[in-house]
Amino acid sequence: MQNNIFSGLFIGQNFFTLKEVDSTNNFLKDLLSNSTPLIEGTVIMAENQFAGRGQQHKTWFTEPGKNLTFSLLLKPEFLPVPGQFDLTRAVSLGVFDAFEPLLGPKLKIKWPNDIYYADKKLGGILIENILQSGKIKNSVVGIGLNINQGSFPAYLPDAVSLKQILQQDYDLKVLLSDICRNIEKYYLDLKAGD
Repeated sequence: MQNNIFSGLFIGQNFFTLKEVDSTNNFLKDLLSNSTPLIEGTVIMAENQFAGRGQQHKTWFTEPGKNLTFSLLLKPEFLPVPGQFDLTRAVSLGVFDAFEPLLGPKLKIKWPNDIYYADKKLGGILIENILQSGKIKNSVVGIGLNINQGSFPAYLPDAVSLKQILQQDYDLKVLLSDICRNIEKYYLDLKAGD
């Protein structure tokens, strides 16, 4: 665990940074399958994620050390299985709220899991739920966001980064903290039935 950079109640209070990993979601799911006791709100961030995934088995390309690739553990046992989309909405809105002050009205959510700036993809969300007895026992929330990357391969013509839009670099951990704080707010609202 590292020094706490998070200001929320529980998301990020248990925070790990990995130098390199295939996928932060895979890493977190492996920890859970090995019966490693992890508290809700655990965040795993990778400096380099070399086999990140998106929806429908799409790969996620990221330049090492330039972007946010992380997963967080939620335990939404209060949420019925048919309510899984409510969790997706809470996470997406949390990411949106973190970026909206920087990017304004061109920022949008392409439901269910993409973050766009105008017609370019800024990031994506992959939530993998682990079900038990008809309930959501654990949710592994993977988020990839293009932050300080200056260019993308030609096969990704629709990708864009915060740096390309605003012409400056950003502190990844400050942005991560803000994103987690916003997700926590929506998650607690969801838990309260709001």
